[in-house]
Amino acid sequence: MGPNIKICGLHPEDDFSFTVHARVTHAVFVFVPKSKRFVSPQQARVAVQSLQETCQVMAVVAGMDLIEIRDSLSLSGITGVQLHGEEPPTWCDDLCNRGYTVWKAVRVPTPDLLDVSKTIAHVMREISVYLRHVDGILLDASPPVNAAHGVTGGYGKTFMWDILPTIGTWLQQDSDRPFLWVAGGLHSGNVTELLSVWQPDGLDVSSGVEENGRKSVTKIMDLIEAVEKHAGHSNLS
Repeated sequence: MGPNIKICGLHPEDDFSFTVHARVTHAVFVFVPKSKRFVSPQQARVAVQSLQETCQVMAVVAGMDLIEIRDSLSLSGITGVQLHGEEPPTWCDDLCNRGYTVWKAVRVPTPDLLDVSKTIAHVMREISVYLRHVDGILLDASPPVNAAHGVTGGYGKTFMWDILPTIGTWLQQDSDRPFLWVAGGLHSGNVTELLSVWQPDGLDVSSGVEENGRKSVTKIMDLIEAVEKHAGHSNLS
């Protein structure tokens, strides 16, 4: 089988032909104004028409209040939201009750700040806060120290993948668990290494499939090929 793929940070003028591939299950527009990948809800609404219906469209938000999140989703017509800020579980409940698919991003501390056991404990505490309130958890690297305020993702940084087997196994023990997605610096050259450590439900990719700041269909297909090749080897072993 292998993991699903989510392509994040789309631009309205990107070539969306990659969304026909069954492996690509999610496509994402970023509604964070300070992000270099910012797209307005109105722009996203038009672009969504070009995406395959089999591919769920989501929006990344951070630094908004609940009313702003609701308004942005309503304006865009997008049915899923990835919360990348300090949104409380009650907001997740509100959005879920309104029929939205809700994911919460959890930032993994950098290795020089915490050792592996402390990092695992920290991430598990963060996940536990949202465990019963979301459809998906997205593990992402913490922003670099010089990151723009409010831009919490999209920096092309990997995190300590050694934590994944423990966290993944812990989540699998819960029959009602949210899906586990991994983001941060993934591309066709390193995705096999990640999948050799642990296979999450899905992979979130942005900068690793870009060329000159725009999504590259060639790089996306290279990524898909690497994932499928690994999945094929795993099925044979």
